[in-house]
Amino acid sequence: MKNETISTTKWRLEIDPASINYIDLYMPTMSTEQTTVYDIKHTGNALPFSTRDVAHQNFVFNLWSLEAFSDKVTSEQFVKGLYYGIMLLMIFSNFIIYVSLWDISYLYYLLTLIFFNLSSLTIEGFAHWYLWADFPHWNSIARPFFISTAILFTLMFTRSFLKVNIYAPKFDRFIIILIGLQSLLTIFSLFSSYYTYFILLSLILIPFLIAMIGASFIAWRNKYHPVLYFITAWTVLLINIFILILVRINMLPTHFTIEHGIHTSGIFLFLLLSLGLTDKVKQLESQIENDNIHLKKTQHDLADLVELLSNRTHELSSTVEKLEIAKTEAETANKTKSKFLAGMSHELRTPLNAVIGFSQLMESNTVMPDTHRKYMTIINRSGNHLLALINNILEMAKIETGQILFMQTSFDLHHVLDNIKNTFSMEAQKKGLQLSYQLLNHIPQYIQADEDKLRQILSNLLSNAIKFTQKGQVILRVGGSSHLFFEIEDTGIGIPESELATIFEAFTPMRYSQQTRGGTGLGLAISRHFVQMMGGDITVSSQVGKGSILRFNIMVKVISNKNIQSETYGHSIVELQPDQPDYRILVVEDNIGSRILLKKMLEMIGFTVREAKDGKEAISIWQEWQPHLICMDMRMPVMDGYEATRQIKATPQGLSTVVFAMTASSIEKEHVAMLAAGCDDIIVKPFQYNLVVDKIAQYLGVRYKTEHQSLASTKNDKSQSQETTENLTIPTRLATIPIEWRDDLHDAIERIDLSMTNEIIAKIRSHDASLANALTDLVKLYRFDVLQDIFEESLVPFSHGGKQE
Repeated sequence: MKNETISTTKWRLEIDPASINYIDLYMPTMSTEQTTVYDIKHTGNALPFSTRDVAHQNFVFNLWSLEAFSDKVTSEQFVKGLYYGIMLLMIFSNFIIYVSLWDISYLYYLLTLIFFNLSSLTIEGFAHWYLWADFPHWNSIARPFFISTAILFTLMFTRSFLKVNIYAPKFDRFIIILIGLQSLLTIFSLFSSYYTYFILLSLILIPFLIAMIGASFIAWRNKYHPVLYFITAWTVLLINIFILILVRINMLPTHFTIEHGIHTSGIFLFLLLSLGLTDKVKQLESQIENDNIHLKKTQHDLADLVELLSNRTHELSSTVEKLEIAKTEAETANKTKSKFLAGMSHELRTPLNAVIGFSQLMESNTVMPDTHRKYMTIINRSGNHLLALINNILEMAKIETGQILFMQTSFDLHHVLDNIKNTFSMEAQKKGLQLSYQLLNHIPQYIQADEDKLRQILSNLLSNAIKFTQKGQVILRVGGSSHLFFEIEDTGIGIPESELATIFEAFTPMRYSQQTRGGTGLGLAISRHFVQMMGGDITVSSQVGKGSILRFNIMVKVISNKNIQSETYGHSIVELQPDQPDYRILVVEDNIGSRILLKKMLEMIGFTVREAKDGKEAISIWQEWQPHLICMDMRMPVMDGYEATRQIKATPQGLSTVVFAMTASSIEKEHVAMLAAGCDDIIVKPFQYNLVVDKIAQYLGVRYKTEHQSLASTKNDKSQSQETTENLTIPTRLATIPIEWRDDLHDAIERIDLSMTNEIIAKIRSHDASLANALTDLVKLYRFDVLQDIFEESLVPFSHGGKQE
């Protein structure tokens, strides 16, 4: 620039925009033909603001007319001061609105407004002039940072204001991605170069515009009214930006309004957005008002519902109270029923124990006339039949009251099947039937399950099969492993199809079976309940006149315990094997019939037995006599078996004493209580002879001599007895004892009174030990027939009552 006029004029040079980091101005101070001296001025955004000639947002050098520049600065400062004043006022007012509403859209709007103006202040140079004049480094990075932040909050405002997450959830994910990218770019702007930043920003601006346009369209399509303000505001701003770009590239002439149109459009933008927010708030208030109306209606309905619920609650409370009373009454009734069942079980089984037990003893007496033995057989059979009926009724009652428990034990399955077959073989033979069982595969020998329930199921099904079969056979098939299945097939009368649906219901015996010999209808119902308790089910198939097949399955646990002891002796026991300890057994029983029965059974084998009628007496005898085993009745006066067992087992010596609970109760809960009291095992009345002796052998290790072991000498028993008699000259020695002893002995032998016979022999022992030993040997063998022969063949005639003829 060269001044060719005569006068000296001061000019000022202004460089706009103020976005240049470094500017060097060379001003000539002296010039000759050979050389020119320059005054160099350095300024720019990268240098402190104090390096500028004139305090201005742009770069101004003293070259221009002072008057013209002053007029220009005055007008520009007024317009921009007005602009930023309006913006500051909008920031303050919207901050007040946000604090009062706490709406997230207002927060994003407020942040967008703040950072939009900060970026504008930075771009126009006012920020460097007034805020950080001495921090040129921050001035160089503030511009991209504030631009990025403004765009970031604009995206967030757009998403919140237009409710994109509600109207377009899929498009909302795109905006969230843009927000994430813009956040990264904002952080990157603090470290990157100015050039690199604007390249990356240009890559974001196109998706940014697409996001705003797409979100606006979706909101407009969903008839969201505030979107009109949003679209209008951004359209005006974009038009002004486009016009300004045309001016900068000299496609449009510059003008004051065009130069400052960006400020006008900025005010217009945020004013319209503020109106849009106001419209949104109004819509929200309208919605809240509608919601309040709906809420009041709901509250009214709720009040009616609460009143209804209150009435229902009162009714329910009354019902619950009645149910509680009914429950209490039902529990009381169940307890009463339980006590009644326990009492009835005791009262019925106790006399049956004596009936069946004594009939078995008398039936085994070979001396008794055949007619009397037949009577005893009938009594025994009838007693067992009565016991079976009582058992079924009590079991059904226990099922109804929920007193049946699953009692898992370890046992030998093969032995159980053998016993069941042996039990029913005689009954089948009497009817001319063939009873057999088939193992369909290699079934396990030792298992864990409820042995008693399995026995009862098989007994019920086999008993029915034999009962309703007149000719042919009954087959028991067994297969499986941990999932055992059983099948009982018979060639009996069969079951009509009309009765198959009710065959397992209680108290519904088959009408068709009444032609033969019906029952109570309890056996199958009990069997089905037991099968279900053991994890299985039972089914039946049948044809009238051809037979029936009943199938059931149970779940068991296979074990490999070969130490399980099974029954060994049964009814064939004669006496104890020689060279064994003198086993002492205490029988504790308040019922005299049961006590005498058990005592005679045990003495007949060779055990030494004492009696006690209650628990207190049992403890006294136990302390004095120290028996090996105690047969303890659990229901007794003075002191019951529970307390007596607890006191005995509480001592060191009592721990080595075996205690059997002898009970007439078949209720499992009571059995659990007996074991908890210290009993080693449980024997239910009426007890079976073989079960008692087997249990004793199991716990004491007793060895028995069986009838089978004596078969070789059975034919010669009478001659051996006679030979013994001759050797011991029993008739001669009988003649030497007092006549009262002879008559009493004769009467005891005729009545087969074991206890009285032993008492008289004990008296004879003091007079003639050899004679007493001979008599004792015959009594131990239960050979009362030989003893009667001795009296009949004796040379000394005896009359009944002890008088000589």
